[in-house]
Amino acid sequence: MSVGLVETWKRRREAGPFFLIVMFLFWIIPFSLLSAKWLRWMLSWMPTVYILAALGLAKIFAWASALVSESHRRLAQALAAVVALVFMVEPAWVTAQSKCK
Repeated sequence: MSVGLVETWKRRREAGPFFLIVMFLFWIIPFSLLSAKWLRWMLSWMPTVYILAALGLAKIFAWASALVSESHRRLAQALAAVVALVFMVEPAWVTAQSKCK
């Protein structure tokens, strides 16, 4: 999510990123400063967090594809597969480990 937040901040003059920053701040500031039980209302804030995380993941994929030139097309596919596995297998592994305890 932090990569997405940085990318959104870089493009804060545009309408979409500005909306995400406003939504992020309008939810995080009151919930973290004023309410002791703010996690109860976290569900209304999570779409903004998910959008920021998706933007960060898209930026990571863009960086990875820019590193690989057109002549190394198979390397690009392997890199995309490895990154996708990391983002899918690691959460599944953590979930499986938490169910075992």
